[in-house]
Amino acid sequence: MLYGYAGKILRINLTTSKITKEDIPEDFYQKYLGGNGFGARLLYTELKPKIDPLSSENILIFATGPLNGAMIPMASKLCAISKSPLTGTFMDGFCSGRIGSELKYAGYDILVIEGKADKPVYLFVDDDIIQLRDGMSLWGKDTFTTQIMIKNELKDESVQVACIGPAGENLVRYACIITEQRAVGSGGLGAVMGSKNLKAIAVRGSKLVSVFNTAKLEQFVQRIIVKIKEEPAAQVLSKYGTAVVTSVLQYIGGLPTKNWQSGIFPDSKALSAETLVDKYTQKNLSCFACMIPCGHYSVVKEGPYKGAITNGPEFQSIGVFGPLTGNKRLDAIIMADRLCDEYGLGQISAGVCISFAMECFERGLITKKDTDGIELRFGNHEAMIKMLRKITYREGIGDILAEGVKRASAILGRGTEKYAIHVKGMEMACFCPRVLKTQALGFVVSSKGPSHNEVRITAELGRLIPNDLKNGLGYLAKELMDWSAIANSLIWCLSAERILDIKLSEEVVEMLNFTTGMDFDKTELVKIAERIHNLERAFNIREGFSRQDDVLPERFLKEAIPEGPAKGLKVSKKILNATIDEYYAARGWDKGGKPTMNKLLELGLEDVMVYMNDEDRMPAGK
Repeated sequence: MLYGYAGKILRINLTTSKITKEDIPEDFYQKYLGGNGFGARLLYTELKPKIDPLSSENILIFATGPLNGAMIPMASKLCAISKSPLTGTFMDGFCSGRIGSELKYAGYDILVIEGKADKPVYLFVDDDIIQLRDGMSLWGKDTFTTQIMIKNELKDESVQVACIGPAGENLVRYACIITEQRAVGSGGLGAVMGSKNLKAIAVRGSKLVSVFNTAKLEQFVQRIIVKIKEEPAAQVLSKYGTAVVTSVLQYIGGLPTKNWQSGIFPDSKALSAETLVDKYTQKNLSCFACMIPCGHYSVVKEGPYKGAITNGPEFQSIGVFGPLTGNKRLDAIIMADRLCDEYGLGQISAGVCISFAMECFERGLITKKDTDGIELRFGNHEAMIKMLRKITYREGIGDILAEGVKRASAILGRGTEKYAIHVKGMEMACFCPRVLKTQALGFVVSSKGPSHNEVRITAELGRLIPNDLKNGLGYLAKELMDWSAIANSLIWCLSAERILDIKLSEEVVEMLNFTTGMDFDKTELVKIAERIHNLERAFNIREGFSRQDDVLPERFLKEAIPEGPAKGLKVSKKILNATIDEYYAARGWDKGGKPTMNKLLELGLEDVMVYMNDEDRMPAGK
């Protein structure tokens, strides 16, 4: 009997309307675990090289993990994977909510979407009954209206829905997918859905998830609950959410301000977690199967944004719509958060694109003629809000910014490229690489670009990693990224690392084995993480990426932070390259960042070799 998994892949071909169900062999679980691992293996194996991410040939994968549906605290996410229309790289994204567990309850570990419908549709997965339903009435609707309309049509409030808004329909390259009020925000996977005329996925499941040792797992869960109740970090997160990071970064001088020109924002207190809770938070919210209410139901009760309501804002929303764009108004941030969720617009990329445009405007590189008369200056919150709509509907300069900062700067020219902050074409998460050195390395070597979910910043924010650490950073980054890959394959919230401080511990191994009945150990989990990173790297190499793309924007290498506790800090290119070398060595890659034959053989990835560069190619059939 299979424990912890449903045992099936559900495939939907939107072009032909063909629906197939496949059994998953047990060794697939043992080698790739779930979520991130499932996606890395399937995308590498099944996607043709060099395809246009917005063509019908791209595939979109939704994957669960062994913890989904087992009622383990902080195990409530869903993983989405595709080739990114923003970067052209491997891309995965994660959102909380119930839909991941619901897909498991319906009997599926993985959902694969292929092809393109000839008109808008939505997919309804109802246990064994699978339907492609007319989505014309939903097209053009925001994500919240879409969810309500689908639940009303199906006459079931408990149906879980993941959908896109107008940004995905208009193929904004960083459009996201929304379920409840949570987003798969990375890399434009909402645009992939839009390109397929797939408005939404609705799921209803009634099956149970069997676990191998219920008694032992219950004991483990009780230990976790006690640990959560006793852990101060859990209490802080419950009260303030991730917004608490705002003050921490300000304190160390690493709060990205005005498109990363500074690390200090003079009005940071107005954007603090305390201000958010005192003035705007009405209720704390937790995700499905989680006892930590780190979400915040925030309401603006007065002023120009009266009536704005959101589940948040999280730190990244505060960062990009606050200091990064020079805005000191929390009510405007709450409105921006709400609009992005309604539009299905990736918040980090949207905020970075607007801050880029603001700096270009202030430097005279673009003018009111380019911005349709909008005074696009730092601190102009009205302009920021207007730009969100213009980007979503591709109006005026919004049509250019909808392409992401890399493409936008190439279109605009005039020296704007200098102020486009990205890695591999992906806008940078709102952390300062001049201060957070492990994060800087993670930004450049991550397969998908500068995500804050590859190398977690907890240790650096707690000053457990010294600012002047030069040797060993590459090995540390490898260890941290391996843990992220495992957590994202288990489908376990990355906050577990911050709250429980367990990472790849014996506790994790026990939890996994109690759930699945398999005999994993720490060594094998590290091997699984390494398989995932090697598959992602091989995918990117096949798409034309190399070490030349593992670089930080020049701003961080040449411009020191001008003020505050981190005054004078910048990233040494020499030291960065040395840590990249160290990271590659820790991974078993060559100096160019390519997985070696020995490493791939060690990981059982022999088939990957036929897709490497000519000098590394193994003869077919060997």
